[in-house]
Amino acid sequence: MTTIPNETKQSTQSSFYESSPVTSTQPPVLPIQGMESGAEYKALRDEIVKRLELQYQFMYMALIILGTTLGLGLQARASSLVLVYPLIAPFLAAAWAYNDYIVRLLGKYIKVRIESGVGKSNMGWEHFFQEW
Repeated sequence: MTTIPNETKQSTQSSFYESSPVTSTQPPVLPIQGMESGAEYKALRDEIVKRLELQYQFMYMALIILGTTLGLGLQARASSLVLVYPLIAPFLAAAWAYNDYIVRLLGKYIKVRIESGVGKSNMGWEHFFQEW
């Protein structure tokens, strides 16, 4: 494998940028059009999936805490232990609701910014979901 001297690397990079007719009012032209949208779309969909997984974890946690507090409270005949769950549940519900809100925002961003830019024939799930 041959290495390119630093002078050659710099001259290659500078000649590319010098020959590019980009002005301050025009966005830079990328080699592959739509590449940034595809990467952004994938990153946003991945974030949606992670937030949905987190929502399921909050739901499972709420059920486990409910079962544990009821089981221990009824077994020990300690009503004060059963009353711990209503103190914890609103925080789990708020965390679940916040993640749901963020998922909806991400979906709206995908619909408005990404899917709308690819043309009517290429619109995806967010537009289909709205029309359905």
